[in-house]
Amino acid sequence: ISEKVIDEIFKNKGNWVKHKYGNKPDYIRLDGKHYSDKNNYKYQSLLKNIVNDGKNKLTVKSNLFKTLGNKPYLPTTYFFDHIEELNKVKLKLISESRAWIFKPDEGFSGEGIQVLTKENFHKIKLNKKFKRWNLQEYIENPLLIDGRKFHLRVLFLYRSGFAKEKSKSFWFKHVPVYLAKEKFVYEDFQNEDIHISHYQADQKALYLHDLKFSKKNLSKIVKEMKIIMLDLADNLKAGCYKGDSLRCYELFGVDLMITKDFDVKLIEFNSKVGFKEFTKDKFLFNKTLLESEIDLTCDYFLPPENKKLETNNNFVFIK
Repeated sequence: ISEKVIDEIFKNKGNWVKHKYGNKPDYIRLDGKHYSDKNNYKYQSLLKNIVNDGKNKLTVKSNLFKTLGNKPYLPTTYFFDHIEELNKVKLKLISESRAWIFKPDEGFSGEGIQVLTKENFHKIKLNKKFKRWNLQEYIENPLLIDGRKFHLRVLFLYRSGFAKEKSKSFWFKHVPVYLAKEKFVYEDFQNEDIHISHYQADQKALYLHDLKFSKKNLSKIVKEMKIIMLDLADNLKAGCYKGDSLRCYELFGVDLMITKDFDVKLIEFNSKVGFKEFTKDKFLFNKTLLESEIDLTCDYFLPPENKKLETNNNFVFIK
């Protein structure tokens, strides 16, 4: 996010001043490599954009499935810690003709993902960086855009409670659509660019509201998305790290896929979001997201001198 955008936010608030080393800041916002650096957790503030490890019930894939239980929007998934457990799962699945997605339990940004069938199960590579892995059923009937697979990235904001106020959850209404690089051919499992959809900076800017679905199908998608978001909000039980901050919040990424029948499937709930936007996008995604995030969090806990007259409507209240 450019310094120009950040400086503009400071100016608009009226009473915001950049922190100088030596005194305790009111607000700390960490992202990218700074979010993952535990050394930054020692800095105390009144407000911080990280909630405690209670979030792990959803951000760790095995915990997500255990916490949410047997939901129709969750793909069949097996988890294992050791190669012996993998071999047991392999024996169960080896006779099936369908494909499976193999990935680390705590991986992100597509790291370590492999597409497997009974022909190449023996080629599984276990990255020693990770301690747990999972096999997730491959969605064989994905909805396609221009012949390519895709997934939705919904940004989910969780604001912890303070004093007598309960925690609240919201989702960002601008939902990016990330396409696979190549057109879908189910039988070609050697080419991951067909089967795995990732963020690509040079992809044409595409959002959920751009997709030409019928009113009926779009209504079905949004209805199922709301069910998933409410379940996530009900089960995200987190607060602030003790001694770290009195008030806190965090932004998460929810990855969803849609089938040909317009059923919505929950793939992951991520804590490492990353501010990524399409380079050819006329819509200022990052700027809009950051301003909206601050309106819901900083302005709520630490009211600015210059209060906005218009109401922020970029986030949808969940619970």
